[in-house]
Amino acid sequence: MQASQFLVSAILSCLCVHTCTSQYTTTYYVTPNASTTPCPQDPCYDFKTYYQNSSYYFQSNTRFIFLPGVHVFGLGDLLLVQDKYNISLVGSANLTVHTVAEKVKEYGFDQHDEDDHITYLESSTNIVCSNQSGFAFANIAYLVLANLSIVNCGQYNQVTSFTAAVHLVSVLHLSMDGVSIQNSTGYGLVGVSVLGYSKITRSSFIANNQYVKDILQKMTVPGLSCSNENYSYNNTVYMNNGSVQCQSVSGGNVLLQYQTIQNPPKLHLANLLFTLGVDGTFTNNPSIDCAGYGTGLAIYSDYQELFTFYADIKNTVFYRNQACLGANFNLMMVAGSYSISLENIHNMRGVAMAGGAGVHVDITVIYPGALRSFTVSDSMFECNYVHQYTWLLGSSMDILYTVSNNDQNKVLTEFHGCTFRNDAGFSSFLVNTTSFEQLAAGLSLELVVDGGVFKNIQPSTCRYSILVSAIDAFQFEQSEVRDNDVNFSFTNVNIINCNFTSSQVTGEDSKVALSGVVVFSNSSDTNNGGALCLFSTTVSVETSSQVLFQNNSAAYGGSIFIDSSSQLTFASPSNVSFINNAAIVTGGAIYVETVPQSSQVSSPPQCFFNVLYMQSQYIDSAIGVQLYFENNHAGEAGSVLYGGDIDNCVMDCSSLPPPFPSQCNGGTVFDAIFIDGGNNNYPTISSDPTSVCPCNEPCVSSTIKDCHVYPGQVIEFPFITVGQRNSTAPSVVILYTTAPTLNIITAIRTSKSCANYSVPFQLVNQTLLIRTQSELVQAVQNKYNFTVSITVLPCPTCFVQMNNSCVCNDLLRKHSLDCYISNQTAKTAGNHWVGNTSKGILAVFDQCPFDYCSNKGIINLTNFSSQCNYGRTDVLCGKCPPGLSTTFGTSQCKACSHYYLFLIIPFAIMGLALVGVLFALNLTVSAGTLNGMILYANVFRINDNIFFPASQRSPLVQFLSVAIAWLNLDFGIEVCFYDGMTSYVKTWLQFAFPLYIFTLVGTIIVVGKYSSLVPKLSNAVPVFATLILLSYSKILRTIITILSYASLATEDSTDCVWLYDGNVQCWEPMHTGLVVFGSTVLVIFVFPYTFLLFFAPNLQAKSNWRCFCGLINKIKPFLDCNQAPFKDNFRRWSGVLLVGRCALCLLFAFENDPTYKLWGIMGFTYVYMTIMAAFTVYESRFPLLLEILFIMNLSALVATSLLHTSWSLDFAIASAIVFLLSVCVVVIFHASHRCKRIKCLWSRMKPSINTTQPSDYGASNVSGKDLQCGSNRNNNVEFRESLLFDGDD
Repeated sequence: MQASQFLVSAILSCLCVHTCTSQYTTTYYVTPNASTTPCPQDPCYDFKTYYQNSSYYFQSNTRFIFLPGVHVFGLGDLLLVQDKYNISLVGSANLTVHTVAEKVKEYGFDQHDEDDHITYLESSTNIVCSNQSGFAFANIAYLVLANLSIVNCGQYNQVTSFTAAVHLVSVLHLSMDGVSIQNSTGYGLVGVSVLGYSKITRSSFIANNQYVKDILQKMTVPGLSCSNENYSYNNTVYMNNGSVQCQSVSGGNVLLQYQTIQNPPKLHLANLLFTLGVDGTFTNNPSIDCAGYGTGLAIYSDYQELFTFYADIKNTVFYRNQACLGANFNLMMVAGSYSISLENIHNMRGVAMAGGAGVHVDITVIYPGALRSFTVSDSMFECNYVHQYTWLLGSSMDILYTVSNNDQNKVLTEFHGCTFRNDAGFSSFLVNTTSFEQLAAGLSLELVVDGGVFKNIQPSTCRYSILVSAIDAFQFEQSEVRDNDVNFSFTNVNIINCNFTSSQVTGEDSKVALSGVVVFSNSSDTNNGGALCLFSTTVSVETSSQVLFQNNSAAYGGSIFIDSSSQLTFASPSNVSFINNAAIVTGGAIYVETVPQSSQVSSPPQCFFNVLYMQSQYIDSAIGVQLYFENNHAGEAGSVLYGGDIDNCVMDCSSLPPPFPSQCNGGTVFDAIFIDGGNNNYPTISSDPTSVCPCNEPCVSSTIKDCHVYPGQVIEFPFITVGQRNSTAPSVVILYTTAPTLNIITAIRTSKSCANYSVPFQLVNQTLLIRTQSELVQAVQNKYNFTVSITVLPCPTCFVQMNNSCVCNDLLRKHSLDCYISNQTAKTAGNHWVGNTSKGILAVFDQCPFDYCSNKGIINLTNFSSQCNYGRTDVLCGKCPPGLSTTFGTSQCKACSHYYLFLIIPFAIMGLALVGVLFALNLTVSAGTLNGMILYANVFRINDNIFFPASQRSPLVQFLSVAIAWLNLDFGIEVCFYDGMTSYVKTWLQFAFPLYIFTLVGTIIVVGKYSSLVPKLSNAVPVFATLILLSYSKILRTIITILSYASLATEDSTDCVWLYDGNVQCWEPMHTGLVVFGSTVLVIFVFPYTFLLFFAPNLQAKSNWRCFCGLINKIKPFLDCNQAPFKDNFRRWSGVLLVGRCALCLLFAFENDPTYKLWGIMGFTYVYMTIMAAFTVYESRFPLLLEILFIMNLSALVATSLLHTSWSLDFAIASAIVFLLSVCVVVIFHASHRCKRIKCLWSRMKPSINTTQPSDYGASNVSGKDLQCGSNRNNNVEFRESLLFDGDD
C-alpha cells in the first residue's frame, strides 16, 4: 500500500477506531532483563520477545508498558512497526530531575558553569541498545512514546537515508512525552513527514551522534562567560588541532523533515532540552565544506502545496550543540504560508562553522501566501559563537528570506521581550532578504523588535549586533530587485555593550521606527556607525519616544552613520539623547555621508533629518523635539555632527508652527531642536571642507599671499581647512598651477588646528593655487580660496645655485658645512666661525677661539654675530659692540665707565695685603704646604668655564670662581677699567698686577738692605719665590694668548689675524709691539725660571766650576727655598710641576673640546698620584698628606665633569668649597705655627734685651743656635742672605 493511500484511509478510519473499539486495546507488559519483580498481569515478557516477534505483537490498538529497569536491545536488532495505528510505548511515570553536568561528565565533554543549572526529566525505564539497534515506525497513525529513556541506539534506515535511534516515517499525530534519547549513533530522532497535530513535550535529546564524540572532545571554543554581567571573550583558536576532521556521518539530536505532502503539519514542542549534539561533517578545516545542519533541532520542509505550515516551540532549552549551520536550532523551509512561533526559549552556547549558532532560519517563499510569520517572544539567546572563518551570518539569530513572488503580503518577523547577549560572530542578530527572478515589484519585509535587550555582543570577526538588509544578493538571468520595502520597528529596546555597529539597515526605501524607550549603549565599531548604520533607510522616532545613544563608538559616526539616501525623522514630542559617544575620526555622535554637489547644480540638497510637528504636544522646545548632546568626542572634527550641510539644505516645514515657512533652512530647525549639554569637544558641528583659509586672518573670498623665495627654499604658510559654520575640517588639499596648463604639485593633509605647511615651487615666477580636493576633483565650488604668488630671487651670500637649489659655496663646502636655504643657515659638526674679515671678505675658521662662539652647530648666514656668545661681534667674535667693553674675569661684554679707573686703588691695596700676609704668616713655598694648593688653583682657573658654565653661575658659584682667580693673581671679578676697553688693552693689563707685586717685594728687599727704618726680613726670598710661582701660570697663559694667531680661510687665500681679537692683523704695529713684549717676558722670565727649577740639582752639582760658582752662590737661596720641602732625591720636583703646567697650558690653548682638556688633566693627575704613591717626595709627612688631598680633590672633580651628569656642577661647587676650606686650614696652620715661633724667640731674647741694646733691627747677640725654636728643617732657609746682595756686606 502506498503511503499516501494509507494516510487517507487512516484518517477516515481512526475516528471509528477510537470511538468504537478503544476499549478493546491490547496491553502488553515488558519486564526488564534479569528482573525478579513479578509482572502486574500477563502477558509479560522481556523486550526481546516482543521485538523479535514484532509482526505478531505490534498490531493496531496495542499498548506496551515498560516496567522500571533496564531493557536491553540486542546487537543489530531492529524494531520495525509499519502500516498500523494507535501504537503506544509507555514507561514508568516516575520521572526524576537530572542536570546536564551529569551527562557532560559521563560522556567526557568540557564542563561549563551552566551545566549545573540546566535540568531535564529522565524516566527510570531505560532501553539500552547494543550496537546498530534501533526503532522504526512507518505509516503509523496515532503514535505515542512516553516516559522512556533510550540510550546508545542507532541503526541505518534506507527509507530515511539516516542513521538514528528512532525513525518516524509518515506518522500522523505523534505524541512524545517524558522521552529522553541519549548517546545515539547518528541522530536521536529522525521524523520524515510527521503530519497532523504532533507534539513533543517534557523530553530531552542529549549527546547524540556518538561517532563524533571523541572528535568533539578535541575541539575548543572561546571562553564566553554567560553567567554574569561581566562578559569576557577569549580570542582563542576555535579548534586546537588543525588536522582533526570528523567522520562524515550526519547526525544530531532531532531531525524533522517534510517532503511533498498533502496534509498540513501542526507541530507543537514544549518543555524540551536539546543539548550536546554534534554534526559528523563538522570540521575545523575552513577549506572543507561542512554539510550538517541543526544538531540540536533541525526542521526541513520542502513542499510546494498551497497550505500553511504551523509550528510552535515553548519553554525549551537549546544548549551546547555544534553544527555547520544552525547548531542549536535550524529551520529550512520552502513554502507559501507559514506560522512559526518560539516562546520562552533559552538558546545558548551553540557553535557553528557557517552561521546561526543559536538559530538559523532559511525560508524560501515560492507561492503567494496569506500568512508569513516568524515570531520569537520572551526568549534568551546568549553565548552563541560563529567560527571566525565562516560566512558573514548571525551568531544567535540568523534569518534569511528568499522570495520569488510578486504579491504584496508582508514577510513579518517579530521579536518581543527577547534578550541577545554575549554572542560572538559576524552579527548577533541578522535578517537578510534576497530574491531571484525578474520581479515587477519587490518584497515587503517587516521586522518588529518590541521590548528586547541586546547586550555584551563581543564578536571576533563580528560587524553588527543587528543587521537587517534587503539586497539582491543572488541574481539569475539578469534579474533585479526593485522597490524593496524594509520596515524595521524598535520599541522599548536596549542595545548595550555591543562591539561594532549595533544595528545596520540596508535596502532601497527601508524604514526603521523607534518608539517607546530605546537605548543604544556601549556599542562600538571599527568602521561606521557604532549604534546605527543606515543605507537607503528612513529612521523614524515615533511620538512620545525616548531614544538614548550612550557610550557608543566607531571610526565614523560614534552613534549613527547615515548615507546620503537615508533620513532621520523626529515626531513631536520626542527626545533623542547622545551622551558619551566617540568617533575615532569624525562625527562623534552623528556622521552624515555627503555627496558633493557640483557647482552647476542650483537646487539645494534635502536635509538628512525631518521634524513632524504634532500640535499642542510639546516638550521643552517649541517644536516639541529635543536632540540633546553631551560629552561627545571626535578625533578630528564634528563631535556632535559631521556632514549634512545643515545651513544649505532644505526641508519640508509645512507642519511646523510659525514663524517657520513651508520650506525652510535646515540650520534654523536644527538650532531649534539642538541642546548642547556641554563637554562636546571642538568643533561640535563640522563637515567636509568648504574653504581653505589663512590662519590668524579673516577668511575672505580670495586670499592672495606674495612670497619672495630663493631656489630650493621651503615656503611655509599657516592655513586651515574649514567646513560648515567655519569649523575646522581636516582634509586633503591640492596645490597646483594653471599656467600654462593644470599641473598638480602636491597634496597635503591638514590637521584640526592651524599649522604651517610646506609649499613646494618651481624655479620660475608662478601663481600657486591651494584648493580642497573636492573642488579640484569633483568640481565643487569652495566658499573661500587661498592663492600664493611666488617670486624667485637669486641665491644670497654664502650660497650658489646648483641642481635647482641654493647650496653652500665652495668655501663653506670645503670646510664640511651644510647649508640650508630655507632659513639661510649652515650646520657644522665642529666649532666653526663664519663671517667677514676686516677687509669685508667672507672667511671661515675651523676653531672659534676660547668660549667666544655659542657652538650650537647652527650658524645664521644672514647675521654672523648671532654665532657669538656674550654679545660679542666682528671677526672671530673678538670685539665688543659699540657702548660695551671687554671685562676681566670672563669673555663677556658689559657697559663700562671711565670712573672704573678708580678700581686701581683697591687692587693696589689688595696687593699690599697679599704681600703682608705672606710675610707675616710665612706662607711660602719653602714650607711645602702651598704646592698642591697652587697647582689645584692653576688647573681650576684654566678650566673655569668648564667647571662653572656661564649659564649656571649663581652668587655662590661666582664667589668661588673669584676666590680661585685671586689665588692665580687674577682679577676674577667681571670688571673693566674704562669705557671702550678692548681685548688688546686687556692683554697688556694682564701683566700689571704680577709686575706690581714683584715691585713691592723687590722694594721691600732693597729698602730693608739700605735703610735702618725697615727691618731686614729673613723670609723675603721665599715670599718672592712664592709670588713668582703664583703668577707663573697666569703669565704663561697670557704669553700663549699673545703669540696665538688664526689663519682665516677665504675664497682665494688666507688672512692672518690675532686669535684673541680677529680685527688685529698679524704684524701690524699693535700686534708687533705685543708680540715683542710677550716674547721678551718668555725669554727673560718663563724659560730661565723653568730651566733653573728643573735643572737646579744639576747646576748645584757643578757649583765648583769657576764659571758657575758666583752665579750659583747668588741664586742658591732662591733655589733652596723652592727645594726645601723635598727630599734630596726629589729636589727637581718643583721644576717637574712647572713643565706639567706648561703642557696643560699648551693643551688648553690649542684644544677647544672640553672633553680632551679634561682627559689631559686626568692623565696628569694620574701620573702625579702614581709618583706620590710610589715615592715619598716630601721630607715631612704633613705637606705630603696635604698635597695628596688637593690632587685627589682635583681628580674627583675632573672625573665627575667627564660624566656630564646633572650633578657635575654640584660636585664642582663642593670641590671648590673643600679646596677653599683646605686653604683656610693651611693659613690657620701657618698662623698658629708663626705665633708659637714668635713667642719662643721672645722668651729667649728677653734676657739679652735687658742687659744689652741691639746694634740694629733684625740682629742680636743671641747665637743662631739659640734662636732656633724647634727642629724644622726649613728654618735654615729663613736666615739665608738675600738673593740680590752679597752675604758679607
